[in-house]
Amino acid sequence: MPSALTPERAVKEIANIYIKSDKEKGLKAHILPVIQSAVRGNRTDPVLTELKVTELEVETLLNSLDTNKATGSDEIPARLLKETASIITPSICKLFNKSLQQGTVPQDWKLANVVPVYKKGDKEYTENYRPISLLPIISKVLERYIFMNIRQHFSGIIYDHQHGFLQGKSCVTNLLEALDYIGAANFETVDGRAHH
Repeated sequence: MPSALTPERAVKEIANIYIKSDKEKGLKAHILPVIQSAVRGNRTDPVLTELKVTELEVETLLNSLDTNKATGSDEIPARLLKETASIITPSICKLFNKSLQQGTVPQDWKLANVVPVYKKGDKEYTENYRPISLLPIISKVLERYIFMNIRQHFSGIIYDHQHGFLQGKSCVTNLLEALDYIGAANFETVDGRAHH
């Protein structure tokens, strides 16, 4: 009977696969430290279920709202939330923390106004419009807080060479890094002279 797959055993098996394929391709085995750090058992990073928003964070998020954004199904404008931020912050903070603790959001925050937005072409044809969902702004404030914490949580874990879905990185930066790596591998210096 095969033994249970522990995180340590998974790391070894994945590393063996990469090391074998790297040896076959003649490349350096560079993936192992990344995999080990991703599944290390003695993490000190906070678990995302431990999120607890502070009043300062809520007020900062409310004050950063764009007052030109459309309202959602609750019809509470961003301007009202922004101008009353110092007054409503304690209540919003308690509501956010309860939501995070229970892992749910109020049902009303899930309701959206779906409106058509013109894309291109003849405005008389419905296929030239796309639907967008306008959610309550307060739900987007909580979403923003969660997003910022997820991004911060994973910033030290994500591999340096990851380019997708990261701020400041793209397909272009990925291509440039790959070309730089290939160029460096093909360009050796011997006795102070460059050789191809």
